[in-house]
Amino acid sequence: MTKIIEIDDNNNSNVFKNSSLINAVSVSLKEGEEAFADAVFEQMENNTKIILDFGGGNDSKKGLKIIENFDVDFTYVIPVGNSLAQSQNAIDTYNLIKNKNKVIFALNQISDPSNIKNEWCFWFGSKELGLESIEAKLNNPKIIYIPRSPLFEISALAGLTICELADFARKIENPTQLFFKQSKGDKTIFKRLMAKHSQAKAAVRYVDSILPILNDSLGQQSNIAVISTKGGVGKSTIAWHLLSALES
Repeated sequence: MTKIIEIDDNNNSNVFKNSSLINAVSVSLKEGEEAFADAVFEQMENNTKIILDFGGGNDSKKGLKIIENFDVDFTYVIPVGNSLAQSQNAIDTYNLIKNKNKVIFALNQISDPSNIKNEWCFWFGSKELGLESIEAKLNNPKIIYIPRSPLFEISALAGLTICELADFARKIENPTQLFFKQSKGDKTIFKRLMAKHSQAKAAVRYVDSILPILNDSLGQQSNIAVISTKGGVGKSTIAWHLLSALES
C-alpha cells in the first residue's frame, strides 16, 4: 500500500475514492507535519511507501521544512511543463532542495518523444531561436518523460488510478462473452462494458510502456516527494497515477 499525503492549502486532488492501491489524505500546511509523522510511523510499522504531493508556492517551501524535521531519505521529483515560465519554475524549485543528487525532473505531457528536443525548446534550448538550455544550466540532471494521455482523466473519473484501470483488462478473459452475460440482454450496458474494456486495454499499453522506464530511472524508492513552486504542472497526475505503482 502507498500512503499519499497532499499538502496544499488551496486544493484537494483526492478523487481516487475507489482505489485499493493508495491510501490518501489531503491536508493543510498546518496539519501537514502531523500527517507526515503518522505516515512515517506507519512506514516503520508495515513498510508503507510514502509519496508527498506539495502544492505550489509557500506550500512547497514549508513542506520541505517538514521533511527536514525527520531523518527520512527522500527522492524529489520536479514536474516540468513545456513553457519558459514552467522551465524557470523548475529551476526555482530545484534551488529550494538541499540534496541536489536526489532530484529528478519529470517532463510532463509530452506529445511526441521522438521530437522532444525541438518540441521542448525552452528546456533543451534552441540556437535558432536564441534560447539558452535549461538542461545545460542545471548540468544535465536526471530526467524522465511522461507522455500525454487522456487515460489519466478517464480513470480518475472512475475513482481509480490509470494502473487500476489497466487491471480491469488484465483480469478478464473472454470479455465479450462475460459482458454479454452481465448485460442481461441490455445492449446499452453491453456497449458500456465493452467501451470500458477498450479504455482498460489502452491503459495496459500505456502503463506497460512507462512503468519499466520509471522503475529503472527511480529505482526502488520508499519515499518520494513531488514538488513544484507553481501549480498546473501535473504534480498529482505523476504522484497519484504513476509513482504510487512503482516498486519499493
